[in-house]
Amino acid sequence: MKPAGYPVPIDGPNGALLGAQKRHNMRPAHLHFLIEKPGYKTIASQVYDPEDPNLETDSQFGVTKALIGNFMKDGDSYRLEFTFVIEPGESRRPKAPITEKVSTASTRLA
Repeated sequence: MKPAGYPVPIDGPNGALLGAQKRHNMRPAHLHFLIEKPGYKTIASQVYDPEDPNLETDSQFGVTKALIGNFMKDGDSYRLEFTFVIEPGESRRPKAPITEKVSTASTRLA
């Protein structure tokens, strides 16, 4: 599989901001990565498809040259070769912001 671009919601403040700037609401095709290794800083990153037409105009300003990958056709599928550089440091997996909200809601329902 190969990632596809997608629209961000425009029915709230984000849509008003994009409209005022006369910008589209499309995110370019990308894959997300969470890289964790003991003894190294954990990183969350994304790698973008160089063929996506919205690379230069990403509605979230997330694209940098260093994050553009190389998706290669391999038979009926695609493969991605990309090198992540991780730095020595503390390895910690981030918690999703919603985790505490779900725990609190469950406690209230009980």
